[in-house]
Amino acid sequence: MAGCNKQTQHAPDVWAVVNGKEVRRDEVEKYYRTRVNPRAGAFPEEALSLKLNVLEELINNEILLERAKKLNLEASDGKWKINSPS
Repeated sequence: MAGCNKQTQHAPDVWAVVNGKEVRRDEVEKYYRTRVNPRAGAFPEEALSLKLNVLEELINNEILLERAKKLNLEASDGKWKINSPS
């Protein structure tokens, strides 16, 4: 039973894997920087909390996109439309 619990090793900068898609640290950092005033100087605990919130949002977005894909939904111009099955 050696192969039953085999886990894939990911790079150290991978903070999460959702439906096979890696969410990397640089992606979290990019979104974090768009939300924080660089002059404000957040405390380390506050910065970590905000980054975890960003990570949670990215995970939820990926889950929603995968679910929409399974339901043949497509987002365009702020609206959802149902695609005809191929």
